[in-house]
Amino acid sequence: GGVCPCVYFHSMCAYDRFCCVVGFGYCLFFRVEIDRKRSCNTGERERERSGRPTRPKRMDSPGADDEKLTGESAACCLCCRNTEEEETWSFTFKDDEVGEFVGCRISDSLLSWALFRSLYAVFMFVVLVLCAIQYSLFMGGQWLYFLTMWTFIIQTFYAIFSAYATWAYGYFAQYDPEPLRDPPGIFYALWITENLLLSFTFFVFIGFWAIVFPAGVVLDFTIVATHGVNWVLMLTDRYFSTMPAVRMKHVYVPITYGMIYYLWSIIHAYSGLDNGPIEGKALYPITDYNNHPLLLLSGPIAILIFIPLVHYANQQLVRLSEHCLPRPGQTTAEHHVEMA
Repeated sequence: GGVCPCVYFHSMCAYDRFCCVVGFGYCLFFRVEIDRKRSCNTGERERERSGRPTRPKRMDSPGADDEKLTGESAACCLCCRNTEEEETWSFTFKDDEVGEFVGCRISDSLLSWALFRSLYAVFMFVVLVLCAIQYSLFMGGQWLYFLTMWTFIIQTFYAIFSAYATWAYGYFAQYDPEPLRDPPGIFYALWITENLLLSFTFFVFIGFWAIVFPAGVVLDFTIVATHGVNWVLMLTDRYFSTMPAVRMKHVYVPITYGMIYYLWSIIHAYSGLDNGPIEGKALYPITDYNNHPLLLLSGPIAILIFIPLVHYANQQLVRLSEHCLPRPGQTTAEHHVEMA
C-alpha cells in the first residue's frame, strides 16, 4: 500500500534530484570501499595463518627474473596488486602495456577487434552527423552549447582514432618483424581521452535520465544514442580492451574537463547568450543560476564528489575485466593460476 519512491523523485526540483543522486553515490562508494578493505584484511589474515607471503615479490628485486610470480605469491586481492606501479600521476607506459595497448581480451584475432572498433567509429560518426543536421535546423549553432554534444564529439574522435590505432599498430603491425617499443603520441591521446569519457559518458547518461528527462523531453533515436547507447559502447570497448588500467590519480582529467564546462555554464548563464528555441536561459535545469543561485554549488559538488566516485567505479570495472578475462596469448588455465 506504499507509494513508489520514484513518485517522490519525479516531484522533486532539479537541485533535490541532484542531491539525491550524489548522496546515493557517496553512500555506495563508502559501502564498496569498506567491503573491499574487509575482504583484503581477511585475505591477509588467512595468508598469515597459512604461512604464505602477503605481498608479491617486486619484479625489479634481486632474483625476480628467476622466480615467476604465481598465485601463491600474489597480493591478497586484485585491488592490491601492483598498486605502487599503477598509481602514478603521469601517463607512463610499462613495457608490456605498449604492445598490448590495442589488444582485445576475448579474442586473439586483431581483425575482429579492429572491425568492432571500426563499426563503433562509423556508428558514432553517423549519429554525430544526424545530430548536426537535426539540431542545427531546430536551434542553429546553440546545439554546441551542451555537455552532451561536447562529450559526444570527443567520443566520436576517440572511436575513430582508436579504430585507426587498432588497424595501424595492431592488425597490420603484427606482420612487422620489429615489435613496437616506444608508444606513439596517439596512444597517449587515447589513454587520456578514455579517462575523460568513461566518467562523462556515464555522467551525461545519469544526468539526463535523472534530471533533464523528467522535465519533459520527447525521445527520438539521436537522444537515446547520445544519452545511453554511447555509454554502453564506451564501457564495452574499455571492458574488453587491454589498454592500461584506470588509475585513481588520473581523476584530474575528468575533473579538469568538468571544471571547464562548469565555467562555461556560468558564462552562458550570466552573459545573456541566446539559448535558441529552448525555453528559459539555462542550458539545463541544474544550471539555472539566475533563478536558483544555490545551484552554483552543484558544479563543485559534482566535480569533487560525484566524478571521483564514477572514476573509482570505472577503475573497479577494469580490474574486474583483468580478473575475469585473460590477456592476449594467455590461456584460461594460466590466467586462473595468475589470479588465484
